[in-house]
Amino acid sequence: MNTLYIDDNHLTTMTLRAGLTNLVTFSFSGNPISTLVLPDLLAVNSFAGVVSYLRSSGVSVYTYPLNVSLSSPQRIPPGVFGFSLAGPSAVYTIFSSTNLPIWNERGTLTNIRGEAVFSDVGSTNTPQKFYRALTRFPH
Repeated sequence: MNTLYIDDNHLTTMTLRAGLTNLVTFSFSGNPISTLVLPDLLAVNSFAGVVSYLRSSGVSVYTYPLNVSLSSPQRIPPGVFGFSLAGPSAVYTIFSSTNLPIWNERGTLTNIRGEAVFSDVGSTNTPQKFYRALTRFPH
């Protein structure tokens, strides 16, 4: 898809999915937009002018990378380990492992605006742990 018209729908929040990176025309006039979430690629290339205009108009614009990354590892309070997940808006299942062949589900993380923080409250007494995030995007 390279054209998207969603004029006059009274939308206040819009999220452009990761699969729309070929978008070259995007029209949303007549919508009282307060929040826009879109891929980094669109924000800095095709729609840099639109993003700049929206931000100067008071619209909250959030961007996300197309590739999921886990970063900013930290111990929050004692016994709790946390990290940031950056990537497309989705619900992610977080897994951990102490040995890599065996993975255990730790919980889910809803990423609405391109970045979210996960806290693993069960990370006590573990000298090292590996994490991964998996999701299924809508078709």
